[in-house]
Amino acid sequence: MSWLRHASLALFPEEFRADLDELHRYFPSLAIVVPGVVSQVSAKNVGWFFATLERTAIILTAFLTQHPTPEQIQRYCKDLENYLEMECRDCPALRELDLRELATFCEAKLEGRRLSGPRAFREVSSLPPLTNREAFWIVSAFLEPVTVQVLSAMSQAHIPTCRSNMSFREFVEASRGYKDGMLHSTIELPFTYLGDSDDDVNSDMDDDLQPTGERILIEDFCKPVQSVPEGVACAVCMVDVHEDNKNEERPVITKCAHYFHQVCLDSWVNESAMNGANACPQCRAEMCQARAREPVSRLQSEAQEAEDGDFIDSMQEEALHAEGEINRGSGLFSRLRSRFRRN
Repeated sequence: MSWLRHASLALFPEEFRADLDELHRYFPSLAIVVPGVVSQVSAKNVGWFFATLERTAIILTAFLTQHPTPEQIQRYCKDLENYLEMECRDCPALRELDLRELATFCEAKLEGRRLSGPRAFREVSSLPPLTNREAFWIVSAFLEPVTVQVLSAMSQAHIPTCRSNMSFREFVEASRGYKDGMLHSTIELPFTYLGDSDDDVNSDMDDDLQPTGERILIEDFCKPVQSVPEGVACAVCMVDVHEDNKNEERPVITKCAHYFHQVCLDSWVNESAMNGANACPQCRAEMCQARAREPVSRLQSEAQEAEDGDFIDSMQEEALHAEGEINRGSGLFSRLRSRFRRN
């Protein structure tokens, strides 16, 4: 989507007003930085900056699908801020940009996508881990409705500033700079995958894990409730939670005050293959200690090694048995041959 396309979307604020209001609330540093960028660099470099910021928003949104911890988000945002400063040199205004704010806005849009229906929730939950460029593009393609919301809101936020501080010729030049920036980045985006080299991150990706430790007790992460507000949906199965649900589907509440079906939340904590399964499915707050998990590939490898070991042992036994038979046969043959010669 081109910069001018974003500009045309900005002509219809009633359609995107909610997104723009959220952007102002979650990403206030953008309103400080954009006027500084417009006044400090050439029109072409203004367009280059917006292209770079859009690429940053796209990769950041994809990164957030992997359920990073706040510390991982902070580190990655710092890497992206350094990338922006190197890509857009001689622009002191960029020092005021706080991409953790952008991450909060992108996460809000992602959460809206997750809660838009059961199908969307399953699709977001089944996205592949960001282990390579191909996986990144798969995730980015699926997230296009989310990134369009993010990028359109950013366009609405900065287009008025550009119009009021640029001539028509400069605005066209900025559009050309945007196009060049999207096609010819001078510095490679910092693709950071969870588990690259962080001590606090399991290098085994979420979909490659299998619960192996003792189950976490229900009472350790939630408690039953007698009443539930009307219209509350379980963020795991997306079905409404009712206070008259019985047995495994009875309503429970977490310490972060979110409602679920007991069976859904128990399955989330104890059966899912995610590193972050001890976090609330709705707000990602930690609910309890995580159940121990092992990589499926490692378990399969160990099982295969054990099977191979048993096979080798059996082959060795058969070889020894055959060797004994051969030796006995050789001895019998030698005796028969010597007897034949004597005769």
